[in-house]
Amino acid sequence: MLEGRIDGVAVDATLHHDSTRRMRELCKRKPTITQFAHDFDSAKRLEEKIFTLVSE
Repeated sequence: MLEGRIDGVAVDATLHHDSTRRMRELCKRKPTITQFAHDFDSAKRLEEKIFTLVSE
């Protein structure tokens, strides 16, 4: 998500790129903790309030 590349199954690459771009924009605008079902560190980030940082 952070790099803007498809890292799994996507039915439509254009929609995938658009939705991940919008997620990156959200993370830049306000503190956001992302949670993905396939990410084993999701619970840790939520418990420790580790925000998703997006580089410019």
